[in-house]
Amino acid sequence: KEWQVKKFGDIASFKNGLNFGKNENGYSYKILGVGDFKDNFIVNSSSLEYISLNDELSSEYFLKPEDIVFVRSNGSKELVGRCVSVDCSELTTYSGFCIRCRVNENCGVLPMYLLYVCKSKSIREYLTQSGRGCNISNVNQKILNSTDIIIPPLSLQIMFIQRITVIEQQKTEILSIIEDLETLLASRMQYWFD
Repeated sequence: KEWQVKKFGDIASFKNGLNFGKNENGYSYKILGVGDFKDNFIVNSSSLEYISLNDELSSEYFLKPEDIVFVRSNGSKELVGRCVSVDCSELTTYSGFCIRCRVNENCGVLPMYLLYVCKSKSIREYLTQSGRGCNISNVNQKILNSTDIIIPPLSLQIMFIQRITVIEQQKTEILSIIEDLETLLASRMQYWFD
């Protein structure tokens, strides 16, 4: 289709997350940790926990709208390379087990398109295979920088985002219906066998 293919490092910048001690106190911030990723596309900062730090945090560690955050390292290979975006309603940072991706302005790539692409099976498999360690699997900035990203025209990126958004909404609705049916089945089973 003659679409552009660029290295991830040519369209975005990366920064490793924050390491902090448990006994620190003073400045409070919301923090995105590996446990917050799950299968989410977007995490709302209101659902995140707070951390306390002795020193004020540098602005480079705060997430901005449309930033993408990757799981950098974990004992579970399945978690490495997962990514989310955070809807920040207050100052939010990210843990040392994560890498923040910030899409460069005017690079021709929409951040939401990039998020969906990075959640695709092929990219996840590439990151997982590239990030093998002895006991802990990891993805680093070198791996991310060298990953090929296919870039269709902006109009197709917008169409892709719209279609995936609808599919994700439908999946959420179906999961809710399944949950309701399982609850109904459990109550009927209890009624029949009690």
